[in-house]
Amino acid sequence: MFAPLESRSDYATVPTKGIIKIGDATHTIGLDIDPSMIPFIASLLRLETKIQPSRREFVLEPVPHFEEALKGIKVGYHYGFCLDFDIPQHKALCETYRFLGVGVFGDQPFRETINEIWTGIPWDGPKYKIFAELADKRLKKQCDAAYKLVYLMLLGEPEDLMRHKGMIFSAVQYIIVRGLQAA
Repeated sequence: MFAPLESRSDYATVPTKGIIKIGDATHTIGLDIDPSMIPFIASLLRLETKIQPSRREFVLEPVPHFEEALKGIKVGYHYGFCLDFDIPQHKALCETYRFLGVGVFGDQPFRETINEIWTGIPWDGPKYKIFAELADKRLKKQCDAAYKLVYLMLLGEPEDLMRHKGMIFSAVQYIIVRGLQAA
């Protein structure tokens, strides 16, 4: 969707320090918000610094679910599962990712996302403590992939859903069966 900012020649014009206020929340650029991860913010900062090069304080209108999206960008899309089980909320979060220009799938092929769901560990966790860290990483990766599936189902184009319906069904079935085994 967007080229990584590191590969753009105008990346140097994006401020690396300053304050950005989005709605009621205040964030420190470079500490709380990494503009290279959020193309909309980077574009806005680039434009604003072209108009006023010395500017270090930026104010934006509230963006629905921005805080949740920011947390998801930082720790992983699995954070979206922390929202209540309310489809409109999840759709709003996915729309926020789209609005911010965050490529949820990035350059990752859809089949690889499905494979991440299948390569997780049993939901009852590892039997040996030495594998706990590896298991935690795999489970987070598996949950990130599951939220990408939610994103695709809520915002995907109908032709994408139809083209991948067999893989989506198999992945959802796998998640349900694994959850029932753990219960």
